[in-house]
Amino acid sequence: MRNPSPDQTSERTPDPVQKFLSDRKKPVRRIIGVSVLLSCINAGLMIGGAWILAQVINEALFNHTERSALYPLLLSLIALYAIRAGFAYAADRTAFKAAAMVKSNVRRDIAAQLISLHQQGRVSTQSGTFMNAYVEGVEALHNYYMQSLPSRMTATIIPLAILFCILPHDGLSALILLVTAPLIPVFMIWIGRGAERLSQRQWRRMTYMGGRFFDLVQGLPTLKLLNAAQREGRTIGKLGEAFRQDTMAVLRVAFLSSLAMEFFATVSIALIAVLIGFRLLWGEMAFVHGFFILLLAPEFYMPLRRMGATYHAKMEAIGAAEKIVDILAAPAPAKAPNALSIECATVKIEFRNVTFGYAPEQPVLKNVNFTIDAGTRVALVGPSGHGKSTLIRLLLGFIEPQQGEILINDQPLNQINIDTWRKHISWTGQSPHLFHGSVMENVKLSQNTLPDSDIHALLDQCAIGDLADRQLGENGAGISGGQAQRVALARALARPAPLFLLDEPAAYLDTDSAFLIRQAIQAATPGATTIFATHRMDSLSLASLVLHVENGHVQKMKREAA
Repeated sequence: MRNPSPDQTSERTPDPVQKFLSDRKKPVRRIIGVSVLLSCINAGLMIGGAWILAQVINEALFNHTERSALYPLLLSLIALYAIRAGFAYAADRTAFKAAAMVKSNVRRDIAAQLISLHQQGRVSTQSGTFMNAYVEGVEALHNYYMQSLPSRMTATIIPLAILFCILPHDGLSALILLVTAPLIPVFMIWIGRGAERLSQRQWRRMTYMGGRFFDLVQGLPTLKLLNAAQREGRTIGKLGEAFRQDTMAVLRVAFLSSLAMEFFATVSIALIAVLIGFRLLWGEMAFVHGFFILLLAPEFYMPLRRMGATYHAKMEAIGAAEKIVDILAAPAPAKAPNALSIECATVKIEFRNVTFGYAPEQPVLKNVNFTIDAGTRVALVGPSGHGKSTLIRLLLGFIEPQQGEILINDQPLNQINIDTWRKHISWTGQSPHLFHGSVMENVKLSQNTLPDSDIHALLDQCAIGDLADRQLGENGAGISGGQAQRVALARALARPAPLFLLDEPAAYLDTDSAFLIRQAIQAATPGATTIFATHRMDSLSLASLVLHVENGHVQKMKREAA
């Protein structure tokens, strides 16, 4: 389903986004606190270094102290700056670690949500939207947690510490700093309101453009066949130009914000310098105190300016988090509290009045009732799209019935711990994923303790013994679709389990290969409950029970196993 255009998207209340950013801060709060502490220690060393430097200049110029007597102070000053460099590096590395942890957690949650939605068959968002949020969106959070959050904390602590150090030496300079300091955050907030709106619009447009472009790339062969590639290319060009204009608008506001902050900081420092200069000329202030204050004045505004400079990182994070929140807000199947663990050697399955639909007004299954005794081989037959794969997803716990219940050995499935239940299942879907590596390595993923001789025998049974050492690319590149299906089936059959769920195990196969697959299933699943969906009539000879699934209803027919 195509996302709405950014110009058609209504403004989102910031509460869910702010809650998302705040919740992601909680696990790394201590790490960010350590970074702030290191920055504050660094600031304390800076104040001490400024005082030492003022003493050195005063002794050298006005007291005419011998250079040899100043060496200890100079050496201590050099050591101080070296230590400061170490603290600054440690503070940055600590903040980087916090940001990296946040990004890792967010990417993990997005990936888990995508897997959950895919398993439920409810993926309605563009692939490009997911990819944009997973890569660019998450990366936009980095500077917020590494720079913006720590700078907001240090912008309060460090200026106050400098103010208290200046106050005993010159109350007038301290008053000027105290009066002018609030002007920087006030203008930053005033300008930031416009920047937030522009940044959110920029991210919405980039997300829309990324999703549109990704979809076009996937459908490029079709577009060429319909002679529509150039038209869509012009559309992408218009979207790119609109995104460029939005980006430039954000940059204009960011530069305006920096200009305002630099202006007030520069004017305030110049005013302090002029007043100190006159009082030094009139003899109303000692040089060491005046020079010390002039050294600290720029440092007083530095945390405030840094906070302003990183304010756009917050705006960028808010814009990026908007789409991430939308993705993570999709409901996932609820897990029963205090779910029971299950251990069983055989599996009996019962559906009682089960109703399910991916859309509430269009149920795929309607009031389904049937019982599968332990050790039964069951074939699910019926037209495509009528609920065979949905039955398998229900048993896997990817989705839950909207009405009715599923019983496993007379225990409701929604009361069983889903992780322990899935340990009893060996499953292969219609589009199994094969990983980069050999066929043997792919089969061993399900049972890595299985001897190589048993795997070779299983591959021979699946008529792919000659592919055992074949190196595959990602997603089975290098073999045909039918061969990939047999590798996935061998991987499922290699795992001993009381329940086998096989979705179209003989798809893409000729008659002889399908016969070998039926023999492999029969040999690998003695005593296990086996449920397989199929469109092949010759596969029904494997089943002792056939369930016909059509128009939401399931009809049961008994057969004699071959």
